[in-house]
Amino acid sequence: MPASYTPILSADLAETIRALLRDTPPATDALLVGLAESVRDRHGHDHPRHEDLYCANLASWSGERTGPLLARLLAECDRTERRRSRLVALQNDAMNIRGALSPDGRPRRVPMELGEELLPAVEWLLDQAQQLTALLGTLHAVRNLMRHGDLPEQIHQELTDLLADLPI
Repeated sequence: MPASYTPILSADLAETIRALLRDTPPATDALLVGLAESVRDRHGHDHPRHEDLYCANLASWSGERTGPLLARLLAECDRTERRRSRLVALQNDAMNIRGALSPDGRPRRVPMELGEELLPAVEWLLDQAQQLTALLGTLHAVRNLMRHGDLPEQIHQELTDLLADLPI
């Protein structure tokens, strides 16, 4: 089954927030720290029974900075979604490679079990390709020797029979 994911924010919600924020720049690290300090300070001071001007002031200060905070949240959500999409695509590619190398109901095409790591199978396949390329070069050399060399008839016939089924 292909890998999938659920976005942090739905596309509609993210678009609504973007439209409301317009061109608000994302929050800086310093602003994030300042907002966290404000939350701490609002919870940490003695709350009078009458109007709490300290909390009202902090709420106002925080409210003015909420736009950049939301813009940064959207930027981080977008970045996370791009990375998650890329990860899902890579996981699906890896699953397809595993399926090609070890198809259901058929013999495995590589000599090792296929777990999370595919590199051992790829290295084995590259080694096999290199060995086959070298063997093909040797077979071409033998064929040329047969065409132009002075071989005993029995060896010539045995090589001809061996090479007859090869696609060279």
